Amino acid sequence: MEKGYLLVGENIRPPYGEIDLVLRDGETLVFVEVKTRTTRTFGLPEEAITPAKIEHMAASAESYIQELDAPDTPWRLDVVSVYVPGGAGNPEVVHIPNVQA
Repeated sequence: MEKGYLLVGENIRPPYGEIDLVLRDGETLVFVEVKTRTTRTFGLPEEAITPAKIEHMAASAESYIQELDAPDTPWRLDVVSVYVPGGAGNPEVVHIPNVQA
């Protein structure tokens, strides 16, 4: 939101999986996966986004756009990584635009 994106929807459930956030960045729809971790035991939050997950995100985005009946709408996939050390305190938030498998 700080970047001027408009919220279109959240926790959308098309056939291929859940979309955490759908935002609008100008004319572009942005489909966002949010990953949060409280420890780094299993790595950074964004490291949990596998190529298979990105493929599911893309299929979900395409399904969403088909439901809108707006096939020419530009879109992209973003990831927001949130690390909250110990589950408290100030979170570290990293926005990764335009992820690809």
